[in-house]
Amino acid sequence: MTRLRILFAGGGSGGHLVPGLALAEALLERGDAVFLIHGDRAIEQPFLKPFLQGRSQALPVSSSNLVFMWKLSQKKREAMNILRRFGADVVVGLGGRTSYPVLEAAKTLGVPVLLLEQNRVMGRANRRFCRKAERICHAFPLEGHPSLPSLRWTGLPLRRRILRLKHDGEIPDLGIPDEELVLLVLGGSQGAEVLNLTLPALLRRLPPKLKERLHIIHVAGPGKEKACFDAYQETKLKVHVFPFREDVPSLLRRADLCILRGGGTTLCEAAALGTAIVAVPIPWHPDRHQCKNVAFLADQGAALHLTQSDLVLGKGLDGLEGLLGDASKREKMGARAKELLPRDGTEKVLRELELLAGQAGRSRLESGGKEGKVFQA
Repeated sequence: MTRLRILFAGGGSGGHLVPGLALAEALLERGDAVFLIHGDRAIEQPFLKPFLQGRSQALPVSSSNLVFMWKLSQKKREAMNILRRFGADVVVGLGGRTSYPVLEAAKTLGVPVLLLEQNRVMGRANRRFCRKAERICHAFPLEGHPSLPSLRWTGLPLRRRILRLKHDGEIPDLGIPDEELVLLVLGGSQGAEVLNLTLPALLRRLPPKLKERLHIIHVAGPGKEKACFDAYQETKLKVHVFPFREDVPSLLRRADLCILRGGGTTLCEAAALGTAIVAVPIPWHPDRHQCKNVAFLADQGAALHLTQSDLVLGKGLDGLEGLLGDASKREKMGARAKELLPRDGTEKVLRELELLAGQAGRSRLESGGKEGKVFQA
């Protein structure tokens, strides 16, 4: 089989990067070639993998809309040079502001584009580019754009570690007995403060018998762990606070219940593992994508939806206590999430990449090879 050369573009958060990195890892395992153009935000760095050494490059873009538009042409030229050097068969857009000049460069050079969309509502970059993309592979049933012929509900490419997990999690450094309850809190993304600082006061009110057998693993985010740990000091709960954990799939597998925000990537990973979910979506985003992700699951019994106001006002304790105290409820919730979302979209997305690469190759031959030099490795 001819090796594919796939260039990924995007970033700005782990939610944007993780599905692309999962797909890149699968491509490398097959012997294909990959390259990643990412942003330069500190939050992206923990997600960049060793296998990307020599296979990635930052393309910083401004967070100011005015500066971004002013420099878009320059960034597009930079992206075109990278595309030419790498010789991409297909460009995969991961979302985030960094992806936009690369997607524009791809269309100028005649390189087909596939967009990965992890949320129920398309992000801004994908939304701006969706009518120019040859494929849009999405994780949730999308709101809006129902007539686009490029849509494919493939599910999200999942981290290879999730697919290889065979036990109840592999977290030997924590020493938690198998019979103990584990509550996992994933507060490490943007907008994590309400989970880091407000949730401990709510958990403090759990019944003593429940607290005796409860271990909390709280991923607070880089630089946020001390404030989070301090918030737990008066609760008398057994808590393990971390700035970042590489082994989130193992934590999700071991957890009896997970409290998280509402980003599509983490929701898909939790659903694939059958982990019961309590979601507190960020309410202030203009397109309310997290709220819509969570509503899709909660409306069908696959998650418990708490609003941020519930948490701040100390509400939601009954729901948490009910789930922590009832294993059958948690199992039903996790099983329902597995039913609603495709488990892993990797093979389906790989097939779409192969189809697009093949179509692009035929187009170049039919055009007399005029574009062929652009794509030489």
